[in-house]
Amino acid sequence: MKKTHLAGVPLGFVLSLVFSLSAVSSAEQNAPPTARPSLKDALASLKIPPDWFASTPVNYDTRQPWEKARLEVRRLLAQEPEYRRQAIKLTWLYAQKKDIGNGHELPMYLFMGGEFAWAIVEYQKFLATDGAKEDVHGRLCLAACYRHFGEYNKALEVLNDALHHLPGPPWRIAREADIADAGGDDLIRFLRRHHHNPMGALKVLHRFAYCFHKAISNRQVALDQMNRAVSDFQPAVRPPGIASPRRKSADQAEVPRRPDR
Repeated sequence: MKKTHLAGVPLGFVLSLVFSLSAVSSAEQNAPPTARPSLKDALASLKIPPDWFASTPVNYDTRQPWEKARLEVRRLLAQEPEYRRQAIKLTWLYAQKKDIGNGHELPMYLFMGGEFAWAIVEYQKFLATDGAKEDVHGRLCLAACYRHFGEYNKALEVLNDALHHLPGPPWRIAREADIADAGGDDLIRFLRRHHHNPMGALKVLHRFAYCFHKAISNRQVALDQMNRAVSDFQPAVRPPGIASPRRKSADQAEVPRRPDR
């Protein structure tokens, strides 16, 4: 008999997850649907680089190394949309001359700049490289891009793939929890869209129930580890204005205090 991922997950947890998601999904069904742009149309009309590159100035010396240029990109991304386009163009120029580290920042800044279709294309390229084997953050961003277009099933597939690209300790626990957090939102929306397809919904629930349970368990493990670390290292915390006592050397004689008069 084939072993499933639900092995080791308490039945009570699975049932509570089903009931919780059913309640939330019912509430989502009663809410007015949110129009989402079409991914198919966005990819069909995507032009790299886009036409607005010609009218977008770059007021930065591109002879500077990427380590400095990325700071300018981040500053521009925090500004108005026209400045975000400058940030994207600047990033693209550095990518073309192969001066952009391992390449993860090109799709990341496209995502941050609102170029979701373009970011999907670049993330698919980057995540297939050896440098992205443990890039959970990149996969979370790619899932968010799919979520922007309402492609929740694709987002779930990306998150499921992310479970196979987890880093080693101590980051593994936190990344698993991040994946579970993101997967919960997509799962609810998937159930809303496919509530007439119980088998499809059950397959997705089967896929992520183990992930959710393990993420919750891992959060508790992380808290226990943190509490042990704090108990092992407890520096003296003193109120303001009270100096900590100086440590005396072994041969230092005790000097009697002068009595108050």
